[in-house]
Amino acid sequence: MQIPKDLQPMIPSTASALSSERSKTQFDIPSMHTFIVDSEMRRMTSKIEKVLDAEPEIFNMRNIYFMSRQEKMDHAMKIGLRLIQLMHQGVLTAEEIPIADMILDLNGPFGLHRA
Repeated sequence: MQIPKDLQPMIPSTASALSSERSKTQFDIPSMHTFIVDSEMRRMTSKIEKVLDAEPEIFNMRNIYFMSRQEKMDHAMKIGLRLIQLMHQGVLTAEEIPIADMILDLNGPFGLHRA
């Protein structure tokens, strides 16, 4: 497969189009988020994100697209193990683990068992 050499950048870019559309809204975006997502879910998500951000060496997903299948599985195992450890330490609850999986957006080996 050969990549064409005459490709042009998309104009407007997705980011600029999204920003433009958001600026046209006639409602408060944070209020809409509050309306759509209940306060308990926002509280849990915020808590989980802080826990995940505190350990970037484990929960960093930045290089996931450049990993081999084996590396992805190893990374998912490490994440799964750490989430269970955090639950046993009382940092996360059993109800918060699937939300952490959703935030990380990683199909790990334990996902089926947590659903």
